[in-house]
Amino acid sequence: MTRDLTGEARLTERDIRANRPTIDNVRLWDRDPLLQTFGQLQEIRTYYDFVSVDDDRYWIDGQYRQVLLSPRELNSGSLPTRTFINERLTFTHGMGLTLGPVNQVTSEGLPVLFIKDLPPVSSVSLRVTRPELYFGELADSWVFARTAQKEFDYPSGEQNIFTSYTEPGASGVGSFLRRLVLATYLRSLKVLLSSDITSDSARMYFRNIRVRARTALPFLLFDNDPYLVVSDSGRLRWILDAYTATSRYPYAQPLDDGTTYMRNSVKVVIDAFDGTVTAYVADPRDPLVLTLAKVFSRIFQPLDAMSRDTAGASALPRGPVSVQTDLYATYHMAEPDVFYHRRTSGRADSSRTTWPGSDWLFRGPRGAETARGHPPLLASPHS
Repeated sequence: MTRDLTGEARLTERDIRANRPTIDNVRLWDRDPLLQTFGQLQEIRTYYDFVSVDDDRYWIDGQYRQVLLSPRELNSGSLPTRTFINERLTFTHGMGLTLGPVNQVTSEGLPVLFIKDLPPVSSVSLRVTRPELYFGELADSWVFARTAQKEFDYPSGEQNIFTSYTEPGASGVGSFLRRLVLATYLRSLKVLLSSDITSDSARMYFRNIRVRARTALPFLLFDNDPYLVVSDSGRLRWILDAYTATSRYPYAQPLDDGTTYMRNSVKVVIDAFDGTVTAYVADPRDPLVLTLAKVFSRIFQPLDAMSRDTAGASALPRGPVSVQTDLYATYHMAEPDVFYHRRTSGRADSSRTTWPGSDWLFRGPRGAETARGHPPLLASPHS
């Protein structure tokens, strides 16, 4: 069914009242300038960075609110003193996030912040109880936690607050032989010789969430824009959209790399504290993901198994929408002659369709850890 939109409809007060939740959540802030503002107001130390700003929706103080948020990640490259102890044992994780409504401004013209500062402080019902970010977008290096060295947690005025990793299920270094293998794998003699690392120390590598997901699920393609969500319990989790794709689907317009079929069939959730990777089947009608689920029966879980708060915060990725828009720029034409000559195509090059914005899809190589001489290895949930 189609209908003509003339643009002559008048907005009435009754329409506004009927759509009050939408009106109250109209976004005023643009992501790019807001990212700079978050950095100026909330980075607090030079070794913290905000990588991106994402939209989300939460029940806050009894109202369903649209918010913009950005995680505060540790950038080890900006540490004032880069030593083995600092980079591998002391500065191990980022801390919390900054979160605010999309449509509120202070009297100074700055964004209103519901969650801010270190440690994260909330002025609303949404709370963060586990703010540590051991796994994230900037976590490109391996570290050890629960060592003889205290871990830096966050700055507090002129003092520093320290902590110790408390996750009981984390994989320890173990015996001397395992430590020798680990030192060889990480190509660091200090891992073998350091007296600060014990058999109980937690080893953490593949901490970059894109690399971690790609390593654990190499048969999927991943969106390059993961986003952070806050669970009802206050725990932070990353969501990555994953795609099944093939170039063997017949009679379909190929993309630039030959892909003729793709589906956003999987949602991957990675815990920011312990790195647990969980894959959920988001589209049970996709024959490719159903086949993968049969082959790897213990890996995929039904979407119903995802917690309600995490599922409620999951979003539609923009990449596939861009692909569809690009395709329909040509295939919306109904007249054969117009279609043949591409007279109304909205694309400059209509001969082939590309992945729009070549950076939206993470395809490999398997990230910074591999590029830095970190060989690929299938990771366990706590590796």
